[in-house]
Amino acid sequence: MSTTYPELTETLFPEALDIITRMSDITYADMSLITQYNTYIAAGNFDAAQQLIVDNTGLQTKIFNAVKFNKLADAIMAVQRFFKDDVEAHIESVGDNLAAQIANFGNVGEYSESQQYHRFEIVQADGSSYMCVEDCQGVPVTNGDYWVKIASKGETGASGTGLSYCGVYSSSQSYQKDDCVSDGYRMWAALQPSVGQPLEEGEYWTCVVRMEEAPSVSVEAVLSSSAWSGDSAPYTQTISVSGMTADINGIIGIAKGASENVREAARYAALAVTGQAAGTLTISADGVLPEIDIPVSIIMWK
Repeated sequence: MSTTYPELTETLFPEALDIITRMSDITYADMSLITQYNTYIAAGNFDAAQQLIVDNTGLQTKIFNAVKFNKLADAIMAVQRFFKDDVEAHIESVGDNLAAQIANFGNVGEYSESQQYHRFEIVQADGSSYMCVEDCQGVPVTNGDYWVKIASKGETGASGTGLSYCGVYSSSQSYQKDDCVSDGYRMWAALQPSVGQPLEEGEYWTCVVRMEEAPSVSVEAVLSSSAWSGDSAPYTQTISVSGMTADINGIIGIAKGASENVREAARYAALAVTGQAAGTLTISADGVLPEIDIPVSIIMWK
């Protein structure tokens, strides 16, 4: 029975899908049984008619009775009610849940058995980093059902004392000795001042952190309401994203702390990443054109 529509007793929708048996046409070989069935009905012997169907399973897909009709009617009514009255609330609930999960993405410090962890939170343990993939508490980070290692402890390198993090690397920026930058999956320390020197081991840079499987970095950006192109959906907008390349994976989510109006606009816009190139990401709005600016977080990984 449906929990959402308890008065529709013959359907499971929307909590589960109904199993509705496909019907078949009567053939000549069925005529004797059909005649016997109609004889029982005409005589008012409904128990015998029902037993005839039970004993001859082939008739169950050829005689359409009130039970089958009511099951089909309740299923249709549940679908109609859902899409007429409840689908927007359902989409909003799913969107809020997704936004809440994305908001969890971030570093929460050293792992503790006593702490409750949520999906996408990142912890450190024994020098390595792990991302929570299922809500848990007291589950060791070595349990692959709940955690995935995203960075392993590397060999001891040069002292990091005095390193200054400068964000994602830019070939046009001037860097000084001990500046630290990322390229999406590694952290580099400057060995001497430079501009435009590529990130590679040598006289200008040295790698101090190398990420393992599924490394990622998050970059903040804003989808401007005045920058969309197109007269109808899908509308498109290309934004600058430092560190983005053609072979880096990029996903987009609503920025942490976004207002209710922003979350609603993003849900109705149906945003999706549809293109990328060096330093840029193209976003499509397949739904309603946003009329307000939407702050977003772009997560990139190799």
